[in-house]
Amino acid sequence: LSIVSSNGTSAAPSWRRLHSEYQVLRTMASSQARALPPRKPSKYRNARRQASCTTSSASGMLPVIAPITHDTNGQLLNTNADTIASVLAVAMSALYRVRLVYCFEKRGVLNDITDEQSVIPLITEPEFEMLKKEDKLADGILPKLDNAFHALHAGVKEVLIGHSDDIVRNCTENTAGTLIRL
Repeated sequence: LSIVSSNGTSAAPSWRRLHSEYQVLRTMASSQARALPPRKPSKYRNARRQASCTTSSASGMLPVIAPITHDTNGQLLNTNADTIASVLAVAMSALYRVRLVYCFEKRGVLNDITDEQSVIPLITEPEFEMLKKEDKLADGILPKLDNAFHALHAGVKEVLIGHSDDIVRNCTENTAGTLIRL
């Protein structure tokens, strides 16, 4: 099962292309839900939401969740979409092997911010700590990587960071971008 987050920038795919890719992802989600063995159920605090997402996935639906939340006074808040996707991926990892896919305007995590071709293909947690110490990571990628490692520690199989043009490819085994693993 793949959970996808897109930041909605100009790099985000057009609605027409998104609709056709939705058809592909819907087919893939349906076949993956049947093909992958479920993970052992774990204690999950909000079983009703999990069951709702599971029912949607099993029926071939692709849920789209807006990252709009509210405070205790009803004031609408624009919550980080990556955080919402991470929480959803963790919840679904109790039932499925989940890949969390973050889409944004770069092809992946770059070793050199001025070189679009310097995509780091794989980052493990020790490498992430080293990259932070060497100050090689742009500020914008840090929340994605922090969310990625949080999700991995909480049960998500793997996280992929890549460009929105590669959304369908990144929901298969033949990925483009940066794969994040423990």
